[in-house]
Amino acid sequence: MQPLATNNHVAKIVLKFLSVSVRSVLFLTIAIIVSGSIYGKNDLHTYLQDTLNYEDSIQTSAFSNDSLIVTVISDSLQASDTTLTDSLSVVKKPAEKKSDRLEDKVTYSSTDSMRVEIQTQKLHLYGDAKVDYENIELKAYYIMLDLAKSEVFAKGITDSLGNTSGKPDFKQGSKSFQSDSIRYNFDTKSGIIYHMVTKEGEGYLHSEKTKRHPDEHIHLENGKYTTCDADHPHFYLALTKGIVIPDDKIITGPAYLVVADVPIRFFGIPFGFFPNTTERASGILIPTYGEERGRGFFLRDLGWYQVLGDYADWRIQADAYTSYSWAVRNTVSYKWRYHFNGNFSFNYAVNDNKNELNYPKKKDYSLRWSHRQDAKANPTQNFSASVNFSSSEYDRYHSYNSSDYLNTSTNSSISYTKRWPNTPFNLSLSANANQNRQTEKVDLNVPTGSFNMSSIYPFRSKNGAGDYKWYENISLTYSSNFKNQVNTYNNVVFEPETWKDSLKNGFEHSVPLAINFKLGKLVTITPSINYRGVLFTQYSKYSNVVEYDSTSGDYVKNKIVYNKLKYEQAVNPSVSVSFTPKFYGILNSTKEDSYIEAIRHVMSPTASFSFVPDMRKINNVDYYDTLHYFNNRQNRWESVPYSWYDGQLFNPPAINGRSGSLRLALNNTLEMKVRPKNDTTGESKKVTLLDNLNFATSYNPFKDSPRWEDISMVTGTRLFDKLDIRVNGRFSPYALDSLGRKKDEFYIKNHRGKLARFVSLSVNTSFGIRSAQGGDENKTDENEVQGTNEDVFYDDYYLEDDPDFIPGSSIGNYVDFDIPWSLNINHSFSIIDNPQGKPNITHTMNLSGDISLTSKWKIGGQMNYDLEQKKVSYTTLNIYRDLHCWEMRFTVVPFGTRTSYSFTIQAKGSLLRDLKYEKKPNWYDRF
Repeated sequence: MQPLATNNHVAKIVLKFLSVSVRSVLFLTIAIIVSGSIYGKNDLHTYLQDTLNYEDSIQTSAFSNDSLIVTVISDSLQASDTTLTDSLSVVKKPAEKKSDRLEDKVTYSSTDSMRVEIQTQKLHLYGDAKVDYENIELKAYYIMLDLAKSEVFAKGITDSLGNTSGKPDFKQGSKSFQSDSIRYNFDTKSGIIYHMVTKEGEGYLHSEKTKRHPDEHIHLENGKYTTCDADHPHFYLALTKGIVIPDDKIITGPAYLVVADVPIRFFGIPFGFFPNTTERASGILIPTYGEERGRGFFLRDLGWYQVLGDYADWRIQADAYTSYSWAVRNTVSYKWRYHFNGNFSFNYAVNDNKNELNYPKKKDYSLRWSHRQDAKANPTQNFSASVNFSSSEYDRYHSYNSSDYLNTSTNSSISYTKRWPNTPFNLSLSANANQNRQTEKVDLNVPTGSFNMSSIYPFRSKNGAGDYKWYENISLTYSSNFKNQVNTYNNVVFEPETWKDSLKNGFEHSVPLAINFKLGKLVTITPSINYRGVLFTQYSKYSNVVEYDSTSGDYVKNKIVYNKLKYEQAVNPSVSVSFTPKFYGILNSTKEDSYIEAIRHVMSPTASFSFVPDMRKINNVDYYDTLHYFNNRQNRWESVPYSWYDGQLFNPPAINGRSGSLRLALNNTLEMKVRPKNDTTGESKKVTLLDNLNFATSYNPFKDSPRWEDISMVTGTRLFDKLDIRVNGRFSPYALDSLGRKKDEFYIKNHRGKLARFVSLSVNTSFGIRSAQGGDENKTDENEVQGTNEDVFYDDYYLEDDPDFIPGSSIGNYVDFDIPWSLNINHSFSIIDNPQGKPNITHTMNLSGDISLTSKWKIGGQMNYDLEQKKVSYTTLNIYRDLHCWEMRFTVVPFGTRTSYSFTIQAKGSLLRDLKYEKKPNWYDRF
């Protein structure tokens, strides 16, 4: 009986132990799991060491942030003393190892289930598992967290069809990669990665087996480097081994090219070096090579890129030809965010061919500067520059941009403006240059400036109320400006003698005092008095002695120039009267269901008269003289009055004495109001039929003849938001004599029914349509809104390529595939009357457009046709094919002096952009 009693006693002890143990384990298990988001991993490790070494399996389902359902399944229990002794012997607390403690907490979660192995200190996470530690984030379908080894293992899941999902996604700071599986140690910060794919700069790095070191260096075997973002890249450089240094470089062993899974081993390299940094770095610029028939073999664009601090960089490039031609280009780019940005470029080139006799040697230059100030930098002042100044032959021989080649003139300007807040004062300084490449004439204004004061009312009180008294309407204004001007030619613009002989300058300022009177609502009378002063730096006189030139058989007028300062001033009263009525004509529709409700015609005639009396005697004007000379053709002596300041930049005060003019103008607009067709609001819509139809002329009663100026006409409209029409014309009220000169006789006198004689007419029409399949036509380009389309210019691009392409840019060419097709037609017609012969007629048509055959094919081009000469001028055809990670371009210029073609296929992205094939015979060979 005793054994039975003993067995019963043991059974009671076991049952009691189980009763306590189940509750304790359940409580401890919930605490352990919840501690994953409360305690750090180091704390969780210590907590597990303090608990019972109970080998139950813990299954978790429906895990979320709100609920946790835990099921405890007890293992089989052996009812023996040995079992009880073993079970109770694990209550001892093991010694804590400080080396296992981590520096930060570990948080983890999963959406499917968790399983804890207390004895081995492992935590298994299933379904969208996630582990965060310090700046490391790991996501995968399955993650095993080994607390004993401070290690984590992750992998995806493969279905019955062999498709893998939930692949590990490892992110540390700004770096991330995907792989099939990964094992990472939190203590040593190293790991082993299998089938890794990571983005490094503009490229993608694939690796079969990768070791990640504590310093974040990556050592790899059997890798691939490509700019293709496909899971299975269309092309890549096969790397036998390599080292990736984040934010620095990628160094590889032997590598070769693979295209469409076809290895091209002969196109290999013994080692590779790829920059891999988000920061700018200095380095060599790789050249291009080729051949020209005229200048021989060449290397183009060989140079050096130099970083200049945080806000600027410098690029110097050179071209060399076997014919001894060469060119050097310097470009400095700078950008200070929220302040300004710009580019400065100076290029020098020598075009020569010592292999040919009598080949003209040419030295050319080009100066370009673009500067733009951010509007946020300073609201009271602004500085901007747009300079394009070059020798006439530079663009012909050394520019590869079609717009540079076709332009017949260039304009350059530099300006600075300053406004003083809460004052009426403002300052403006500028420098301008105009070049005519056909005549090689250059007009320089360097510099010009003005200082002005807007109208102030000195007799008005600051706190005045009610209507102003007459004297309170007296206004005072000040304006001044100066000029420095040189008119010369391109080949001598930098010669010192040019500036000495051709430079003209001067200064003027004026202080008008005026008051306005209103007669009703239509008539305004403005009497004023104006002080005007002009400063001259030189003046000229003719000598009283007229010399006879035996060679020409004529008497020569001897002009003497005095380089002295002279200041002339005068006070001139004036009065102006203006009459500005407005008439409305409305035609209402009598039909209730008519689409047109009404048509309105607005006519605005204007008549203004100004008069300045002759104040020469009062102002003591003493800068007129009389020239007496003998006219051999008329065989008589003649006397001609002249001013000392003829040909100067400013006219002296009161040079014409009494003056005045009557200006007549008539403005017309035509509008239509229509009823809505599909608009449910029921509101009528206004449609403009004629933007303007304006006529203007002027009459000078104090002029000898002719007193009437030509009649100008301006009109235009825009129809259907597609067709824009602009017309300008000039007509003369006077007839011509037999020599084609205007005479003091009205044209209508001998041409009844014709009020005026035709002088000139120009008509410009533009028509643009595009398909609506690409989205909203009025959608604004995102780059334009953000202000990223900056004025950046480079000289290492080619006509045969897309003109918008900039080699070395960080992104590929932008090709708009959102619009399936577009068409633009521009028509220009002008005619100028020539009394001595046929009128001068210019008649051209320009067509441009593109069409997207598919989402990857685009064809575009432009054609210019001279309707008067009946011949085609500059024409281009472009074909573009998007090959995902490659791109193909074909450009042809079939007509003109730049007849050429170009074919290029190359990898996208600037890093592998030199991986290309191109064929482009040079258009220079046609000269």
